[in-house]
Amino acid sequence: MKKLLLVLVGFTLFGCAASDVSTPLDTTEISGTLEAVDGLTYEFGDIDINGGIVSREFAFANQSDEPLYIYEATTSCGCTTGEIVTEAETFGPFGMRNESQSTITIDPNETFKVRISYDPMFHGPTDLGVRQRSLFLFTSAAFDGTVVRQYEGQPNFTEMSVSGTVVSS
Repeated sequence: MKKLLLVLVGFTLFGCAASDVSTPLDTTEISGTLEAVDGLTYEFGDIDINGGIVSREFAFANQSDEPLYIYEATTSCGCTTGEIVTEAETFGPFGMRNESQSTITIDPNETFKVRISYDPMFHGPTDLGVRQRSLFLFTSAAFDGTVVRQYEGQPNFTEMSVSGTVVSS
């Protein structure tokens, strides 16, 4: 019994020592810029509920001499996912209530895209009508009132929206 107890205590101590301790993110730092290259909204028009997932990419640029940090990406509904696409890598998919603690760095003068995908069948075959879904990007970009907005107690954010009318063919 004593040996079993010692083995369990040893595994517990070893497991705690080997665990990855992450440092909380400093989301108060202002760094980089977030320029929307082609707008923040997109209208799909009619979306066939049986037609599969529809997607739209939004282009952005960090037109500064400082890196831009993306702390989090989250969507407004489970039927919507997002990805951040850089030249080197694709991050995501991100969904509703994203718990990611990974920071994505966008280098100075680098461009990237945010891909939003909407699944019209997610809520079932009778979920027809006008739908609008959003992706929120929380970043280190300075508040500008247009592309970058503020919400009390959170990093500055940018909202991209897609909308359309879900129809049955």
